Amino acid sequence: MSIPSPCTSVCQIDAISHLCKGCWRTLDEIAAWSTSTDAMKQKVWLLIAERKSTQVIDKDKDKNKNESKRRD
Repeated sequence: MSIPSPCTSVCQIDAISHLCKGCWRTLDEIAAWSTSTDAMKQKVWLLIAERKSTQVIDKDKDKNKNESKRRD
């Protein structure tokens, strides 16, 4: 069985949660993905689901910062 990568090509690490804003993984999880077993990958997917339901990542923070600079 092949477990797909959660990568969404939005590779930005949130400064507070230290999670990727695109895939909700830690840097360690991202780095280990290609050598992880299917069981480990499934566990990461479960962690992602849990994180999405319990944490907030401000995906618009950088966008809003850039928009306010343009208004100045």
